[in-house]
Formats: sequence, C-alpha cells, structure tokens
Amino acid sequence: HGSFNHVLSNTIPFLVLGGLVGLRGGQKLVGISLFIIVAGGAGVWLLGRPAVHVGASGLVFGYFGYLVANGWFDRRPLSILAAIAVIVVYGSLVFGVIPTTGFVSWEAHLFGLLAGVLAARLTRRGRNASPAIPTRGAIE
Repeated sequence: HGSFNHVLSNTIPFLVLGGLVGLRGGQKLVGISLFIIVAGGAGVWLLGRPAVHVGASGLVFGYFGYLVANGWFDRRPLSILAAIAVIVVYGSLVFGVIPTTGFVSWEAHLFGLLAGVLAARLTRRGRNASPAIPTRGAIE
C-alpha cells in the first residue's frame, strides 16, 4: 500500500466482501482469492500503464465482481440477496474503474472486477448451471 490511508480504505471492504465470499467455505475463499489475484494481476501486467500498482483494491473489486455475478449465475435466493446487498452498500465501487487521476490504479480495479466475474462464472452452481468445462459424454 502507498500510505496508511490507502490501507484503511481497503481494509473494511476487504473484510466485509472477503467475509461474504468466505461463507462458501475456506477452500473456495482461497481459490477465488488466488484466481482474482493472478488473473487480475495478469491483466494489469499485460495491459496496464507502465506504473507502480500497489494495494489490495484489485482483490476488493474482484470480491465485489464475484459476489454480484454469483447472484446472477447461482440464482439461489441467498446468493441473489447477497448480490443486492453488495450493490446497495458498495455499488459506487464501479466508478473506480473509470480513469480519473494518475495516482489511482483503475486498471487494478477493472481487471480485479473482471477476474471476480470470471471466477463466479467458473465456479457457478445451481439447477441451471453447466460445468465450465464439459465432461466427456455430456448431453446438452
């Protein structure tokens, strides 16, 4: 993190959103977190500005994207309720993907968000879900 204020601005959303993701279980939390970190980080590394990108906000945006998209893909009442709550409380986060100042890594925000949505798609479950990778002999 670039400063103590930077740490503070990420801590509460990290704990709240990460805690909600963690309700799916510790292994899911670790797997989803690692996916967001690696996929989001790769996006920043490949397509971001040549600058220093620091902080946990990419992971925070990833959790946000995961929770909202999980409500869409999972379609279970609790997942939908969690998605609505996250949108109501943290919906203004989406403005963080808009380039504003040179001191904010909007790229980390954007690619973290996209990685979270992709993580939700790849880990979806439910009646209407099909596996991300079809199994051999599957009938569609």
